[in-house]
Amino acid sequence: MLLSAVGCVAGGWIADRLGRWWTYFGSGGAVALVALVMAVLSRTPQTFTFGILSYAFFPGIAYAAFSAVVLFAIGRGAASTKYANLSSLGNIPVVYMTALNGWVHDRYGPTWMLVAEALSGLVCIALALFVLHLINGMQRRVNC
Repeated sequence: MLLSAVGCVAGGWIADRLGRWWTYFGSGGAVALVALVMAVLSRTPQTFTFGILSYAFFPGIAYAAFSAVVLFAIGRGAASTKYANLSSLGNIPVVYMTALNGWVHDRYGPTWMLVAEALSGLVCIALALFVLHLINGMQRRVNC
């Protein structure tokens, strides 16, 4: 948990410098990369240690960036209600990834579980970037 807190502080700092979206998607990409690395490396204590520490740090960055995205999205009016509602949506991926990881692990083993986690993260990042691209395109047309 301490490393997640360090990741949160780092994530806030990075989000201030690179932007909330780059930080959010970049940290998700980093978690996917860690999962892929763990999938291909041998099962040793060093690999496990690297994976666990990385899985603590990079989601900490993602939590900070997610908070920055939510704070940006809510604006000023009824902020506490909107923050609670939007931030609660951040728990949905935790539930479906736990279910997906358990199913893939039981059916195909730990290597494919890590691959499935990485691929699902990368697919979600790609979809979110596509949606943001569409939204930005619509805003440009409205503002012209």
